[in-house]
Amino acid sequence: MKALFKKNNDKPGENNTPVPNAIARQFAKGYSFVQIKWAKWMARKTSKWSKKKLTATLVLFCFVTGAYSTYLIVYSLLIHVEATSSITTTKISRQAVLSKTIAHKSEAVITDEEMDRIITFRHYLDSLKTTTSGTKAYDSIVNNYSGLLDSLTIVENYYYRNLKH
Repeated sequence: MKALFKKNNDKPGENNTPVPNAIARQFAKGYSFVQIKWAKWMARKTSKWSKKKLTATLVLFCFVTGAYSTYLIVYSLLIHVEATSSITTTKISRQAVLSKTIAHKSEAVITDEEMDRIITFRHYLDSLKTTTSGTKAYDSIVNNYSGLLDSLTIVENYYYRNLKH
């Protein structure tokens, strides 16, 4: 029995549960501080109330919060809410369509001579990057023919995957 009435030596607002890091500990201290301030304020405001008024206020509070909670539950179960998200169409670039067309056509044949020309053109493009005037020409080609490098890569991959012996 004596253990039930043992004096609590903890300071008010101290939480004895371990908190893993410093930031969480600061939040816990702040939350504890706000709780103590709120409790003291409520105690000051209700110190002169009679027991009957306190009980009536508690019953009213429980009734209002219970009614509101019931309203929210019933509203969420019975009311049909329209979906707020919508499906929009996307635009597929011409290069993506061409790459799928090339990959799915079995009659598309790239000869070794054509592949050599593509490789030579790729080396030419790479050599343009070595000088300043070549860089300007390279940038001009890339800007004016936006899908050219992608197309070259697609054709090379198709050739090496499907046609290379």
